[in-house]
Amino acid sequence: MGCALPTSFEVGFTSMKPSPLEAFLNEYTNLPMALPSEPMRDAEKMMAMITTSITSSPMPKFMGTRSHKVEAGATAEGLTGGVGGGETGTMKILGHRGASADFPENTLEAFVEAVAQKADGVELDVMRCASGEVVVCHDEELGRLAKKRWVVERTPWWKLKQADVGTALGFAAARIPLLDAVLDALPADFLVNIELKCEVADDRGLAIEVGRLLERRGEAERVLISSFNPLCLLRLARAFPDLKRGLLIDPDRAWFPQAWVWQPLVGRDTVHPHHSQVTAERVRFWHRQGLGVAVWTVDDAAIARKLRELGVDYLITNAPGKLRVAL
Repeated sequence: MGCALPTSFEVGFTSMKPSPLEAFLNEYTNLPMALPSEPMRDAEKMMAMITTSITSSPMPKFMGTRSHKVEAGATAEGLTGGVGGGETGTMKILGHRGASADFPENTLEAFVEAVAQKADGVELDVMRCASGEVVVCHDEELGRLAKKRWVVERTPWWKLKQADVGTALGFAAARIPLLDAVLDALPADFLVNIELKCEVADDRGLAIEVGRLLERRGEAERVLISSFNPLCLLRLARAFPDLKRGLLIDPDRAWFPQAWVWQPLVGRDTVHPHHSQVTAERVRFWHRQGLGVAVWTVDDAAIARKLRELGVDYLITNAPGKLRVAL
């Protein structure tokens, strides 16, 4: 319907003369370690190249170019009314970086507390440190979290694990965990949304290393991979096609290349918009494509109720216990 893009990115690589889109994918997914280390904002040029090759189908009116600037204090009145494509009352609650309103974000304490608060799962962030381990951390540098100017990708694990990432946030001392340790600490049936944190084209092997870790552990059933970086998801799809994946949509970037180009290409299983971008029409469209809709980050009960009415499948929140009671 509407978009002529294939639902699986493997489709379309057999033509005698590759299209600009196929040529792009072959170049930038076959040579993952040779990609230019440019910020993703500079990768808009690559997105523009792709959009020029996709002109055969009209864009639905509701998938337009409206700006979606994130604003603090958003209210439920900003959401379009109506029921989405999914059943109401089945929305799952995921703790954003764990129960991060009550414990330091992305720590074992926050994840264990999310279980105690009866969340359905957690969302967490991963990157690789200098010695290659997959660590659970949101910030590239530890200034906000630990008052240290340590860059995660340049710091080995033996040093990184000494950082106190709780005190600076107003909590008790806490440590950065490995992804392995977090998965060990969570119940076997607990949903885990793993966000690949990488804002450059070269992810230093992050997507592949996460895929290997999950494959080794047999975690494919309960894990969902997401990222703002479509190249990470392309690499993951090629190497580990069984892992569920979805694109995070940045409300401060253009809607069209993200939702109408990259998402159909790399987000086979879910789509992850900010709550300000959610409308009934969009939810219905995504559901017709067979996608789960995972919305971030909502702590307000009124907004959460409206999103449930719209048919949102997953709600990501800093306060899972509070919303569990409210809903």
